Amino acid sequence: MTFFRFVVFGMRAACKLRGLPYDQFKLPSIPHKKKLPVVLNSKEMRALVEAMPFPLKDCLVLMLFMDTGLRLNELRNLKVADIDLERRVIHVHQGKRSKDQSDSIWQRFPERVCQIL
Repeated sequence: MTFFRFVVFGMRAACKLRGLPYDQFKLPSIPHKKKLPVVLNSKEMRALVEAMPFPLKDCLVLMLFMDTGLRLNELRNLKVADIDLERRVIHVHQGKRSKDQSDSIWQRFPERVCQIL
């Protein structure tokens, strides 16, 4: 909570306790533009992966990140045991809002893993 918000809420609480009007203590609304994210198509993704000068292990991590849409923290906490190549599923433990979830993997992803490992 920011200090400004803390002060506004504090003033409103103090006015409520004393039975005073508190309508003048409002948080200003800040307009936000809702933009859709830029998404790469499959051709652009393939060109990006093929143009990477990184080791194959780094390419694998990037492919996993792009393919599954995992959040950075979820990808960071991912373990090898969480990837089921036979079923093409990734198990994410304690992801967003501390929930467990499963994400599907691209069909060619297991082939790439076998090439790298």
